[in-house]
Amino acid sequence: GVVAWALFVVWEWKFAKKPIIPLTRWKTRTPLYGVCALSTVTIISSTNWQYFTTYLMLSRNLSYSDAILLERGYNVSYIVCEVIVGFLMKRFRVWKPFVWTGVSLTILGVGLMIPARLPTSSDAFVVISQTIVGIGSGFLYTPMLVAIQSSVPHEDLAVSTAMMQVGGAIAASIGSTMAGSIWNNMLPGQIAKYVPGEYDYAQIVGSVPYALALPTEQYNGVVQAYGHVQMILSIIAICIAVVTFC
Repeated sequence: GVVAWALFVVWEWKFAKKPIIPLTRWKTRTPLYGVCALSTVTIISSTNWQYFTTYLMLSRNLSYSDAILLERGYNVSYIVCEVIVGFLMKRFRVWKPFVWTGVSLTILGVGLMIPARLPTSSDAFVVISQTIVGIGSGFLYTPMLVAIQSSVPHEDLAVSTAMMQVGGAIAASIGSTMAGSIWNNMLPGQIAKYVPGEYDYAQIVGSVPYALALPTEQYNGVVQAYGHVQMILSIIAICIAVVTFC
């Protein structure tokens, strides 16, 4: 895939008589920067939410449905704010202030997730941090979509929209791969560090009920191990959020 994309870029740049993505014909880099910004937001969500439901179930002894409800603050606020910011853009005829607001709120919310996702934090703190990031993402997406589509010639509208979709798909793959690699490489060492006595690692990571049924000392060690890895994912997410701002 990486080789194919590299060849595609070279072909588009040097050889194609009618490039699919005609960057040289566009008078602004807004489409390119917009796709990059939205892609980094997708990497954040793919990285920091990959194992979050399982983590909530194990660390807070929640059912699957309760864990889903606890993390849905992001989705609800994201969808609601997309509608609100669309109305505000129509009313005030500007888009950049909403983008800056969205990026700033995203950085704030992801930063708050570092302490909010600790096993000892309150459920309310989890919901607040999720909701702030959802508001930020909602404020960012619609203005950036409009900016990308309105900054290219009409005949390139479909191409610019496709760039967003392709960028998001690639970013989701990158984010989930990063999260999976970090989680699967760090968790065994953290469990070995914090869980005393003999234990079945495959059962612990493969079955939440099994982990919950462990003796208290071992269960607390598992929670501590999961919490540390989740904190690392949140720290990586805040670093990516800063890249979005840039």
